[in-house]
Amino acid sequence: MRRFHGALAAGLLAGTIDALLVHRPVGLRLAAVLFFLPLVWIGWCLLVRALFLVRPLERWADAAVVAAGPGLLLTSRVYPVLRNSAVPSVASGAVCVAAIAILIALTRFVPARAMAGGAMLAVAWLAGIAFFALRSGDERAAPAAVSAPAGAPNVLLIFLDTVRYDDAQQMPNLMKLASTGVAYDRAWAPAPWTLPSHLGVLTGMPPWKVPYDAAALRFLYDGPTLAEQFAARGYTTAAIFANPLLEPDPLFHRGFQQFHVSSRCVPCLSGLATLVSRALERAGRDPTFFAPPDWMSASDVTAKSLRTVERANGPYFLALNYMDAHSPYYVERACRGRGFVQATDADWKAWGRTYNSRVPLAPGTAARLRAQYRAAIQCMDLSLGRLLDEVRRMPNGRRTVIAVVGDHGEEFGSHDIVGHGLSLYRQALQVPLIVSAPGQAPQRVAGEVSTLDLYDELLRYLPESRQPLHPRPQPVIASYKVIGPAKSTAAFSAVQGRYHLIQWRDGSEELYDLASDVEETRPLPIRADDRALAELSAELRRNTEEQNAAVISLRGVGYLQ
Repeated sequence: MRRFHGALAAGLLAGTIDALLVHRPVGLRLAAVLFFLPLVWIGWCLLVRALFLVRPLERWADAAVVAAGPGLLLTSRVYPVLRNSAVPSVASGAVCVAAIAILIALTRFVPARAMAGGAMLAVAWLAGIAFFALRSGDERAAPAAVSAPAGAPNVLLIFLDTVRYDDAQQMPNLMKLASTGVAYDRAWAPAPWTLPSHLGVLTGMPPWKVPYDAAALRFLYDGPTLAEQFAARGYTTAAIFANPLLEPDPLFHRGFQQFHVSSRCVPCLSGLATLVSRALERAGRDPTFFAPPDWMSASDVTAKSLRTVERANGPYFLALNYMDAHSPYYVERACRGRGFVQATDADWKAWGRTYNSRVPLAPGTAARLRAQYRAAIQCMDLSLGRLLDEVRRMPNGRRTVIAVVGDHGEEFGSHDIVGHGLSLYRQALQVPLIVSAPGQAPQRVAGEVSTLDLYDELLRYLPESRQPLHPRPQPVIASYKVIGPAKSTAAFSAVQGRYHLIQWRDGSEELYDLASDVEETRPLPIRADDRALAELSAELRRNTEEQNAAVISLRGVGYLQ
């Protein structure tokens, strides 16, 4: 046992430091990271120590353990910081090697008793925190105390994470649903990233009117959510969210009697896993082949949803989040057939340069990334189709209102931007929105609407209130803090008719004609005597000028996807 004292102590040290580095930006439960990350590093250090049990190699065992534990942690966390600070690779590597050498030299001055004490602490640490770390992420609340009204329909709300409007046309099952319901051709999200956009649908509130507490990782909103509204009317309420970012904020839990969200793969966040992932990428291998992204796949969401629906007692309100279209655009293995285009390591490196520094993205790279994105969407559509078919076949399936909405879009090099959350351009904001209800005639709505309207629309399908959704007469508004070298402050945008106006907080404006410039690459001249534009600009300011305090609070959030 004495031979492994140093490994246990080094693993605990590396794992605890790694856990503290990971916890704050990711927002995971502290107990989980303080259990799983030390476990990863302790296991790794024990494995390395076991390789040095042979007598000729034993003299190097302590040095190997320190290099494999604290040393690799230092390399995985410090090296990227140095590289992002424009320090050359050779110099960054030299700094890490020198630091590892210093760590190895310091082990000569650590008493054997200290090593033994560290080993005992490692064992006690894992045993003491295991219960809190291994608790299930599922939550169950008490069922509703009232019964739902007679004839109340089921309500199925489906978020398609990171699905933009134009690429949603590549989803046959979604288009089939659109042909039987109300399809909104010009639906706009209130924000270009996950949390405020989901907030808008689940509360009906414009996200710029709801302050965000960055320290507590939560929106400060006390009004009723959709789930609370349905639960109060006797519905069984449940949520199955693939996006793990919807877990930390209690707002997204409220009103759901059952709440299931993806549990992030904590070991996958370790510095060690980061190094392995980079090695796979440099070798030209797809890291997701060995370790899928840390969210439920589309087929998992569908399977869990069908089990939930089968167990529902009476009418239900079920909210889902499908996430496979989010970067890295995960395509389940069953869908990786002939013709599947896999983006390369070089493509993702170029994506990262564009994301961080707005380096123009080569057309070929953009095409491969978007091809994989579309493959992920089409694979996700298969799971969506299975869900819709199975729900309709169930005894009460024909009495189901189905709403499908995108939370935001995705950019692939236009405006030298990739991903989402970095702009308020059309590619990041226009999303699919479809509502299919019993007895409802198929319809296509050409006017602009906000996904915020979905809150009132779903409540209208309750027996006591049936009114169709009409396009808003006022502009559709969106907002967010835009991150980037050129525009680094909060911004707002408004869409009305054929025009899309973006107002940056530095006072500049951009105006686009959506009818003739779909990609928004040719900003129109803004004339001071243009009365229609002046009215649109004034309306936008009236809707947002009183919310500066909320916007300021959003500036501290950073981008959370």
